[in-house]
Amino acid sequence: MSAARKTDSPAVELMELVWAGNAKATSFAWERLNDALRSALHLAICNGMAFGLEDFPMIAKRYRLWYWGGRDGHMLGEGFYRSACITGNMSACLAFEAWKRRPPFIVDGADPRSYSPQGLHLASTRKRGRVAVSFEFPWSGERVRVTSFADDGSHLVACSYKRIGPNEYGSYTDQRLHRYRITPEDIKLDRKARKAAAKASANPQ
Repeated sequence: MSAARKTDSPAVELMELVWAGNAKATSFAWERLNDALRSALHLAICNGMAFGLEDFPMIAKRYRLWYWGGRDGHMLGEGFYRSACITGNMSACLAFEAWKRRPPFIVDGADPRSYSPQGLHLASTRKRGRVAVSFEFPWSGERVRVTSFADDGSHLVACSYKRIGPNEYGSYTDQRLHRYRITPEDIKLDRKARKAAAKASANPQ
């Protein structure tokens, strides 16, 4: 077991406490430890603990994040970024972005309510904010949902859907309509175009 260092952030100190204190009063089980580490990282984020920019690669190395970090498709740990965006823990957002080597994707009308384990009071639509997997926002005249980020951080993928149903069992399904590949520059250009259109509408010739 590794030892905490004086330079560790509060978030890493909590992870170390869980790691080093595991199985002191019970038998050892990897499943129990992995569940505890996952819960501890979510707690650190949602409790507003400070993160250092190098924390996520450190956590991955020290505490074997690939075993318990969870995956959205090919992407490791995106649920933690989602929690950081929802709760507004900016230090965790910046640390995660540094780990993934990708810029923030800051859109107008960012809405995390399609996925909100922290509760709706923290998940209201933001006038402008970061988006994570499962966040929704208006784009190209539609409402789209973020499904993934490129490994190189160059773009996100967002899709629009049509609700189909109910079927004989009362269930609904989402049928994909359009798939968009959106870069940070696309977001800036879209914002600029909407501002220009709003100005033209308010001051007709």
